[in-house]
Formats: sequence, C-alpha cells, structure tokens
Amino acid sequence: MTDNEKILLDHGLELFKMHAKQRMDGFRHYLIATAIFFAALAQMWTKGEYAICAVLSALLFIINLGFYVLDRRALELVHHSEELLAVVHQKLKEAVTWTEEEKNKILFLEESNNESYLINCNRGRFLQISYRSVFWKLFHIMGVLAIICFIFSIWHSFGTTPAPPGIPTN
Repeated sequence: MTDNEKILLDHGLELFKMHAKQRMDGFRHYLIATAIFFAALAQMWTKGEYAICAVLSALLFIINLGFYVLDRRALELVHHSEELLAVVHQKLKEAVTWTEEEKNKILFLEESNNESYLINCNRGRFLQISYRSVFWKLFHIMGVLAIICFIFSIWHSFGTTPAPPGIPTN
C-alpha cells in the first residue's frame, strides 16, 4: 500500500467517524429537546394553559422539522464518506502485497452483487431496520404528535367558556 493510499484511507475513515458522530450527537440533542418540550407541554396542559400549549406544540413541530433537515444533511455527508471508503476499498483490493499488520488494520468489506456491502447493506432484506429508518420514523411520529397537540390545544383554548357570573371557579 502506497503512502497516498494510506493517507486516503485515513482521511476517509476520519471523515466517516466525524460525520457519523455528528449525526448521533444531533439525534441525542433532538431527543433531549423533544423531551423538554413534551414535559413543558404536559405541565401546561394539566394547568389548563391551552394557548401556551399551542405555542409549545408549534415550536416543537418547527424544532422537529429543523432536526429532520439537519439529520438528512448529516446522512448525506456520511454517504459521501462511505463513497470515498468504497473507492479506497477497491484500490486496496487491487494491491498485491499485504503485511499481516496491514490486514488487521484495514476494514475489508464483503461483496454483495459486485457492490460495496457498506453502501448496500439492507438490499433484499424483508425487514429493513437501520438507524436511518428509525430516526426518520421517529421524526415523522413526533411531527404528527406535535400537530395533534397543536390542534387539541387550539380546540381546547377556544372550546372553554368562562363560568357564568355567580358560579365560583377553582
């Protein structure tokens, strides 16, 4: 393996690690932000502050949408890193001599239909479960929940009528 190939491999691996870590950190922050907003939403709902619930629901939807867009961008960067690693993998497969130490350090990918296993790992499976599918399904579920909370908050805020005069309120 030439020095240029080693540099390319190290660069590809570092890019992949960095972008994958960014994606996981972003999702962790999303979960924290969502939990905080849902806790505040539940607290305001129990107090009967439906107008505040509507605002929190709208903000939750906007935050959900923002994190969804950020996750798509992070995934795109991860795929670029995978493509670089696939090119390096092909060059490394063509190398003639390997020392045992180099073989242990290099991630060899299995082949599936003459394409990189790293890029096409879910092709042909009945139940495709991946971080991407779980993240995106969760983004969609939380977005729908935020919309439902918004609708119910608006409905309750307009649906409540003040008590008639002379009837005490709690």
